[in-house]
Amino acid sequence: MVDLALLEKRLQSDDAYRKTFIKDPVAQLNKLGLTLSDEQAQFLRDSIAGRVKTTPARPRTGIIAVLIGL
Repeated sequence: MVDLALLEKRLQSDDAYRKTFIKDPVAQLNKLGLTLSDEQAQFLRDSIAGRVKTTPARPRTGIIAVLIGL
C-alpha cells in the first residue's frame, strides 16, 4: 500500500525528488506501487501541468483524484 502522507512529506522536503515527480508523476507513483488507469494518469499529468484548474465536483465512477500539495 502506498503511504500518501509519506509521499507528500517527501515532495515538500526533497527538491530533487519533487522535480523528478513533476517531470513524470505517473512513473514515480508506479515505482511506489500505485498503478493509475490511463484516464487517472492523464488527469494527474494535466493537473501538474496546470491544465486542470479544479477537480470535478462529481467524478465519474472509478476515478480517484489524489491531490498532493506541491
